[in-house]
Amino acid sequence: MQRSRAGALRASSVPTAATVLPGRPRHLAGALLGPILCLVTLAGVGFRPPAAWAQEEIFVTNFTNISVTVYTRTANGNAAPLRTLSGSATGLGFPTGLVVDPVNNELLVTNPGSDSVTVYTRTANGNAAPLRTISGSATGLSLPEGLVVDPVNNELLIANSFSNSVSVHARTAGGNAPPLRTVSGGLTGLNGPFFLAFTTGATAFVTRLYQQVLNRAPDAAGLQGFLAQIQQFRLLRCVAP
Repeated sequence: MQRSRAGALRASSVPTAATVLPGRPRHLAGALLGPILCLVTLAGVGFRPPAAWAQEEIFVTNFTNISVTVYTRTANGNAAPLRTLSGSATGLGFPTGLVVDPVNNELLVTNPGSDSVTVYTRTANGNAAPLRTISGSATGLSLPEGLVVDPVNNELLIANSFSNSVSVHARTAGGNAPPLRTVSGGLTGLNGPFFLAFTTGATAFVTRLYQQVLNRAPDAAGLQGFLAQIQQFRLLRCVAP
């Protein structure tokens, strides 16, 4: 199996400077948000997951030698990887896309060579077996390339380059599980899709913020309070004082 083109997934980050809105309660930045920097808009959201950056690691899929290598963020020159995921037990099959899920501490990889998605612990190393594998005729996977995890809705979105489709699966799906839904057909304009991304609305953002910072769902008053401020000011930037 040969490959003539290569791709890379990039994580977007939010601006490096932010302020608390004048006259707004500072507990929005202090008691709840702590050190987290966030940018909220009605159209979408940029959010820096603290775990992924705290680990400061670079993950790379290697198509030709069928492996995933991990480096320090500051790696330079002829630097050896911190760890290498490789071997028959890994289930890797000419891996291309990958995503790190810092919320659930998992690493997910697309394998177009075997029409599968394999899921590992974030720190998997050596000939480690996956925690679970999505594979089989019912899955709708067809040369899967890019993928993203939606931790708010617990969904996994996969771009299938051969079938010109995007399949959406439960985040914890495994085996020959069918997708929850599939975007496919002449009207979609999909043509060999490789990479994909998604935006999160204000309600989902606030919910995720509560889950990541307070480890619980937002109460009704807290949710409505955040939404009211977002809707009133259209833009809210916040950072710990």
